[in-house]
Amino acid sequence: MKVRCAAQDGPLFEPVGVVVSDLQPFEPITLSLSFRDDGGVLWASRATFAADHNGEVSTDTHPAQSGTYSGVDPHGLFWSAYPTNHETLLQDVLNGAPGTLAPAIEPLAPYCWHLTITTSSGSTTPLTIARRRKLTSTRELRPPSPMQGLLFEPDVPNGASVVVLGGSEGGVFPARAALLTASGFRTLALAYFQHDGLPDIDRNLPLEYFHSALQWLKSTSTGRIGLIGVSRGSEAAQLTALQWPELVDALILWVPSHMVNCGLDLAGGSDFRTEHSAMWTLSETPIKGVNFLEEDLQNTEISDHDFRTLNGRRYADEFERAWQAALDERRIPIENYKGPVLSIAGTEDALWPSALGAEEITSARTPQTGPRHLAIYDNAGHLIGTPNEPRPFPWLMHWHGGYMGIDNGFCAYGGTREGAALAARQSWKKQTDFLRKYLT
Repeated sequence: MKVRCAAQDGPLFEPVGVVVSDLQPFEPITLSLSFRDDGGVLWASRATFAADHNGEVSTDTHPAQSGTYSGVDPHGLFWSAYPTNHETLLQDVLNGAPGTLAPAIEPLAPYCWHLTITTSSGSTTPLTIARRRKLTSTRELRPPSPMQGLLFEPDVPNGASVVVLGGSEGGVFPARAALLTASGFRTLALAYFQHDGLPDIDRNLPLEYFHSALQWLKSTSTGRIGLIGVSRGSEAAQLTALQWPELVDALILWVPSHMVNCGLDLAGGSDFRTEHSAMWTLSETPIKGVNFLEEDLQNTEISDHDFRTLNGRRYADEFERAWQAALDERRIPIENYKGPVLSIAGTEDALWPSALGAEEITSARTPQTGPRHLAIYDNAGHLIGTPNEPRPFPWLMHWHGGYMGIDNGFCAYGGTREGAALAARQSWKKQTDFLRKYLT
């Protein structure tokens, strides 16, 4: 038996291409992958194949007949890995077991996989495969710097820079930014609340902060700048691009809203239903946002119950009703931004209707107002991560410690594992192609 691997060490999005040859024609073999995360938990995946008439199996072209995924998927062994305790993990957390539900491994940790190939005769061949998000140097920006976050410098820069804004989880959103540097982009994962020297709450956040970050990045580079906003960060990205278009050469909006929404005092125990304060300000003036309809605010029975089930609490329907009923002044006039815009969403988003938001953003723009691009993925929810990362529960997020007023409960994100994995891989390529086209 011989084993070839196209890339044993490289960025997460790069195909691995395991080929096993010198087998008996139609011989069954099993490929198993495993690694341990920072907490020592073992993650594992497996797939059984049948050799072709030449005695060869390729993960690029041969279908997995059984295992943690099925069918032809060159990346299936990677994204389909589960924690070995996954069958009890959700229920244990729901029942109040110590710890929290980890939906993915640590954002910047390498995936050092151990591949084992087992033949019908019982012989095995071990192989180590490393997949990485962070391939470059990192600089942490802390006070007294005017902005906070992580700056990733590529080994082979292409001259362009990108700013990445996360959503209502706060802090730094590093995984996407780190992996972009593998394609040559100088990338800043910018924190804008719940981080050192920044506000603890997601309310009354000045857009001038994003302006300062873009100005600083512009002053330290010579190329074009792209701005990426994820979820609630999509609002900040659009508003910033509209206010200072000379600093934003391209805009990417992941699972976006086309409306300005009210802010959140997450630590104060409020949720989407009960907060009425503005999220963003400009020149110290609050920008009015959308809140839920009064009849939805009065309906509290569903909220508490669904948080305590493995279905999770859905907000998408309430957001859609609020968006549809909102005054037009709450809509972000993205047609006034003349640069290129790419909107990405999933049809099964259960947190808010990002597919609707992405479609509204795209339809508001015409070929005359600026380039527009749209990518909507079936069976994908609110969590469209970076490609080939193992996400055991992408349709569900555990909230704890008073987050959104919940000490221990679940919020529904929607979609399926297979849908999230495919959307992540395809949208990553679309994002990278878009950035290269308009920034380099």
